[in-house]
This record gives sequence, C-alpha cells and structure tokens, in this order.
Amino acid sequence: MGLDILINGTRNDTITSNINQLTVTDVDEDNSDTAEIIILVGDKNIPIPRIGVKVNIYYDHVAVGGQFVVNKISSSNTSGLMYIDCAEYDCDSDMRTPRDASYQDVAIGEIVTTIANRYGVKSSVHDAIGSLLPGEALQRGETDLSFLRRLAAAAGAKFIIKKSGFYFLPQNVADSVSGSSLAASYIDVTDPNVTCDWVVSSRKQSSVIVKYYDDDRVTVRQLVVGDNKNPDMMATVYVNRHAAELAAVSALARKKRNIQELSISTKLSLSARAGHPLTVAGLPFGIATEMKISRVKHFFSAKSVKKTDIRAFYSPFTG
Repeated sequence: MGLDILINGTRNDTITSNINQLTVTDVDEDNSDTAEIIILVGDKNIPIPRIGVKVNIYYDHVAVGGQFVVNKISSSNTSGLMYIDCAEYDCDSDMRTPRDASYQDVAIGEIVTTIANRYGVKSSVHDAIGSLLPGEALQRGETDLSFLRRLAAAAGAKFIIKKSGFYFLPQNVADSVSGSSLAASYIDVTDPNVTCDWVVSSRKQSSVIVKYYDDDRVTVRQLVVGDNKNPDMMATVYVNRHAAELAAVSALARKKRNIQELSISTKLSLSARAGHPLTVAGLPFGIATEMKISRVKHFFSAKSVKKTDIRAFYSPFTG
C-alpha cells in the first residue's frame, strides 16, 4: 500500500523510497498532464531513468494521472536533489506503423483492449459496443490508428483518442464511456481539513493552435486561430476542421477574460479530475455550489504529506 512508481512497467522501489516530493498536475482540455518527481540523491548511487521511458504512478493501487514519459532530467549539486520532469504519454504518435493482424470472431471490446495493451495505455469501450462481433476483422498493411477508426465506423460508434488512451462511444453519448454524466467530486469547505480562497486567474492568451483530422481521417493538420502571437497548442485532435475551429474559438473566449476561481486545498482526493463537475458545500448563502474543475494538483512528500489542490470555476457545463 502507499506510493508506487513504475518505470517501463516495472516497480522501482529505489526511486519511490528516495522521493523528496512528487507533484502530479491534471489540467483541463488543451493542456496535458504533467508529473515532477524530485528525489534526494546525495551521495547515493541511484539509477536514474532515461529520457523517453514510460512512468506510471499509483497510490494504494489507484492510478495518479495517466501514463507519463520522462522528457527532462536536471540536478542541483548544492541540495543533492534530482528533478525528473514527465509529460503525459502521447499514444497517437506510436500508432502510425502499418501492421497486419486478424481478429476472427473477437468482440470489439477485446480487440480494442489488445491494441491498447500494445501501447501500454488505457482504453474504454461502451457496454453497448464492447460485445459486438465484427466477424473477421482484417488489418492488412494498416496502422492501428486507421484500423480503430474503421472498426468504430463499422460499429456505428465514435472513436475518441486522447494522449493517454482511446475510447469507443455510441454516437449519441456525450459525456462518459458508461453513458452517464461525468462523475462529480464533493468538497465541504467547512471541513477542518479543507482550506479555500478566491483567486482571479488571468486568461489573456489571444491565439491557439488547434489540430484536426483531414478528410482521409488519418492526416493531422494544424490551424492557428487568433492573432498568432505566442499561440498555445491545444492537445485534442478534433474530427474535422469545423469542430477544431469551434473548440478554438471557445478556448479563446475563456482565455480573453479574467475568471474568478475557487482555490481549494484538501487531503488527498484522487477522484478529483480536471474537466469534471465539483459540488461545493459550506459556501455563504447565495453563492452557487456547482462548479467545474479547471486544475488538480496532487502532492506527495517525504514527510508523508499527501494533499490535493483544486481550482474550480462556475460554468454552464455543470448546470
């Protein structure tokens, strides 16, 4: 029980036992998850993971964030600390190698799970789709990305790919894989373990880069929306240019104004997810209690400090 760190699928007790601080950040929509692992090296001979290796983080067997990839390593000679920066693993870039495969009388859910396991990422298939049998599903000189899109189209489903995994949903499902609304977290600000304050987040970005699939459903193109001054890159790849433009305009609308957010610090809450609703109890009368989480940070330290910081704001999403 407790904190576990896996490097390329193998538990690494050396790094786990020498952690000075671990921070996992989950940010809504156009930003990917990140993890910063700070380990106390000192004069110890601790094997440091190489750049590019995959990292998974668990606490009491519950995943903290998705799958990460080490993208930067630095150190401080004065403090003896080693900093390992990780970004969310992008399975999209690895799914473009043509391959041959045959799935005879295999349910769609099992096919999707098999391909997901190949890349070490999560996958979810809606119950209405997972048990469907596509007959003999042949993959001949076709990338996994193209094959999954074709499989989804044949099943009348929509295929959604995110950095850390992919999902098969019925066309009429808008929220979660189960078809239910996104799970809401609950915070009571009168709890002695909870502190909160109001902050103003400045959203002044006036340009974004958005990605979308071309008509061939394979080629990914980019589009700059806004004044093209230091644009942010949106992580999601949208199904077509129109959907990408709508998402970019919506993102800029949020970023061009100051937004008042509720900043909450509480004991470790791994159920809190960026983009999900948050119900806040204990606020003064007249203040709306239904909010949307914009950012979640989970902290772990060598002194057994475990806490979650949440930023949330009012949104029509929760209404």
